[in-house]
Amino acid sequence: MSAPNLVKFTPSMLNVLAGQHGITLPFDRDIFIIEIHVAGTSYRDDIDKIEPLLHPGQMYRMVREPANKFDKFAIEIYFEDYKLGYVPASQNQIVARLMDAGKMFFCKLIRKHWKGSWLNLETEVYMKD
Repeated sequence: MSAPNLVKFTPSMLNVLAGQHGITLPFDRDIFIIEIHVAGTSYRDDIDKIEPLLHPGQMYRMVREPANKFDKFAIEIYFEDYKLGYVPASQNQIVARLMDAGKMFFCKLIRKHWKGSWLNLETEVYMKD
């Protein structure tokens, strides 16, 4: 019985595969999915205390909340351990299904501004590939 054809990787080849040496591999980038306004910021009691800490370019964690009684596709958005709000229900279904299939997502703050007592957070949603 003959041995299967195997490729022997050298340490420098492994460095390239690991993304070192400034080489970008195909599909080694975050994939932009959609632009959203974070829903529910007006329901956060202390959003005015958190707002000064939020800056364009920051990345925020996204967490599925499948047991949400109002929206089975709910996705929470967090700045550190503080829940900012949700992906709007009108825009969350595809991302939720991909998250349920094991894909990782995050969002990045683009702009913020107050509209009366509502903090409008405009973010872009990315899939980590």
